[in-house]
Amino acid sequence: MYCEWYKSALRDDDGNLVSILSLVLDVTERHRAEQALRESEQRFRIAQELSLDAFTILNSVRNTTGEIIDFEWRYVNPKAGEILNHSPDYLLGKKLLDVLPGNKTNSELFERYVEVVDSGNPHDIEIPYNAEGISGWFRNMAVKIGDGIAISFSDISQRKRNEVERMQLLERERIAREEAEAANRIKDEFLTVLSHELRSPLNPILGWAKLLRERKFDQKATDRALETIERNAKLQSQLIEDLLDVSRILRGKLVLNITPVNLMTTIEAALETVRLAAQAKAIQIQTLLDPTVGLIRGDANRLQQVIWNLLSNAVKFTPSGGQIEVHLSTYFENKSSRQNQPFSNNPNPKSMSVAAHSRSIAEGVSAIANLKLDYAEIQVKDNGKGISPEFLPHVFEYFRQENGSTTRQFGGLGLGLAIVRHLVELHGGLVFVESEGENLGATFTVRLPLMVANSPTHQREVQVLELPNLTGLDILIVDDETDIRELIAFILEQSGASVSVTTSAEEALIKLKESIPDVLLSDIGMPHVDGYMLMEKVKDLLSEKGRKIPAIALTAYAGEYHQQKALEAGFQMHLAKPVEPEELVRAIARLVGRV
Repeated sequence: MYCEWYKSALRDDDGNLVSILSLVLDVTERHRAEQALRESEQRFRIAQELSLDAFTILNSVRNTTGEIIDFEWRYVNPKAGEILNHSPDYLLGKKLLDVLPGNKTNSELFERYVEVVDSGNPHDIEIPYNAEGISGWFRNMAVKIGDGIAISFSDISQRKRNEVERMQLLERERIAREEAEAANRIKDEFLTVLSHELRSPLNPILGWAKLLRERKFDQKATDRALETIERNAKLQSQLIEDLLDVSRILRGKLVLNITPVNLMTTIEAALETVRLAAQAKAIQIQTLLDPTVGLIRGDANRLQQVIWNLLSNAVKFTPSGGQIEVHLSTYFENKSSRQNQPFSNNPNPKSMSVAAHSRSIAEGVSAIANLKLDYAEIQVKDNGKGISPEFLPHVFEYFRQENGSTTRQFGGLGLGLAIVRHLVELHGGLVFVESEGENLGATFTVRLPLMVANSPTHQREVQVLELPNLTGLDILIVDDETDIRELIAFILEQSGASVSVTTSAEEALIKLKESIPDVLLSDIGMPHVDGYMLMEKVKDLLSEKGRKIPAIALTAYAGEYHQQKALEAGFQMHLAKPVEPEELVRAIARLVGRV
């Protein structure tokens, strides 16, 4: 029990004490209420000081007319002080507008705080901030308390980032879904076209074969039947060969038989294969072939396939009585002029589709094409159906046709130009098409790097590039892929090196027992014995002879993990495929101390 005791002395007129008046009040309830209030305030302060959210209380500051002109801090918890970049003690008694920067966001917040006090309605908004180069988001909540406001604000930047990431993820999923749906549509269209194209030749083959077996015909009818069977059998054979080529390409198993190639001979051979088809439609084929165009390094049969595909397309899409032009000339990459250039050297980008280099291994030939000299340029131009601007970017894609529906006018699987692109790229070249639109014809251009002649002109151009000279170096290449071996050997031989090639680790070890090269250049992913195992065996072999050999891992296994693994295995360098020819030459030169 708590009491308050009040006492008062009663005196007579002479001032003498007569009695004492005493009053005792029971204040237990009041004391309990005060104690509860103190404890509540203490809990409030502890809660706010430990809170991860910022919390402040501000009183209104009014002018003589009663208008709120500012706010004064009455309470600031530690988190609020941290965000406001001031200690709570510093902020107490300070004016709001003296502390906050005068920007648009803070001006809008001040107006909202005034509205909360005047209207009594709370507010809850999310606002962006940018302070000292750090950007983010705050959630700001304010309620009226007396003639002031209580404000709580929390950093919701992570939540906002999560929301943005979620939206981006949903967008990526939407795009992926649309791409998958488009791919499924293309697949379904392709399977429909494949079924049609493979079955169509079977009908005349089986039909005539059955008729020949069951009936007797005169010689003319028999010859007609046999010609029809042969023509459709060849058509089906070509369709199947295209499918097999695509399979080889996608698995990286397409092998080139590299030899010096005369393109005039190749073009003329391709022309012979389409001449009858062109004559049947009264299509004139005009040629302008420059006999001075030099040789290229390539596969003559595959290059004939490239030209045949372009000519076949031209015949297919050119109307009866139309015209096709075939040109062969030299394209000078580093000069503004061309020899025998029949068409524009500056095509309109909107009317051109380029089968860009895919950074395949063979792209190296194009990048260096022996140090970026000249190119042979083949152009096939027709005045036929043309290509719509919408389809132009997709011309060289697999299984794509401008019209894949059942109402399409022209047959085929949509593989020919995709095969052309890949074969040209394997030769280090570039292929592109120009068309002004439908019914305005099309021009296909193929550029292939010419072989380097041992002329003073070429020697001067090589010197300008200042690539390291590898003359006198014996280099052993180990790679199970024929195309890659041929390319690397070609690049290094042009830089003066003496090159030996092996197709497996076992074959390489046999070579190393016979003689030690100056540099070992090895693939990693090989059957039976990979590059890492080979390097271990090489170290054991050379340690017996007290020798070491500089070694480079040239592999499609990229990334830090494989780089570190190659170095741990004993390679001095790791180069990821596809490697630029200049980079390869300089890497070898650095390894042997020539740069």
